[in-house]
Amino acid sequence: MAGTINPQDSANNIISVLSGSMTAKLSALNTSYDDGITLDNVDSYWRAPQENYPNKVNIVVAPISSEVVNSPEQRQLHQISIEVIVTGSQSSSTYSGTELVTIRLWRTCRAVQECINKSTLSNNVDQCYINNLDASEIGVDGSRFEQRAEINLTVYTS
Repeated sequence: MAGTINPQDSANNIISVLSGSMTAKLSALNTSYDDGITLDNVDSYWRAPQENYPNKVNIVVAPISSEVVNSPEQRQLHQISIEVIVTGSQSSSTYSGTELVTIRLWRTCRAVQECINKSTLSNNVDQCYINNLDASEIGVDGSRFEQRAEINLTVYTS
């Protein structure tokens, strides 16, 4: 395979795969869970973290490091961060607003994982491994709840 040493190319490939498959994956998860919690489609894909996110669901895909593996294949390892930011203000008879945002966040992360695990990012990508996923609450102002998860992955190119 013809590889690329530019980690932004790997990030762009991930954005392309996610923007092409997330709507169908989120819909499939809504059907699968069938508990009345509806996942919002991704509003925006960003290539760098922003100070403020204006939409309900934002995904940031940014390279965080790149390393050459000296081997006959001259492999390149790109560390990529995918941040999933989910914002909401609704509650239900069963869940508080923060609980609903948390549920939506983890289900959206599941959709991201499944889209990346089951697709070829491009002809330049040999393998893609998810290293870890961490979540935290960004802020609560009493009427608007925002939570964030970070998925770190390694993309191998050759």
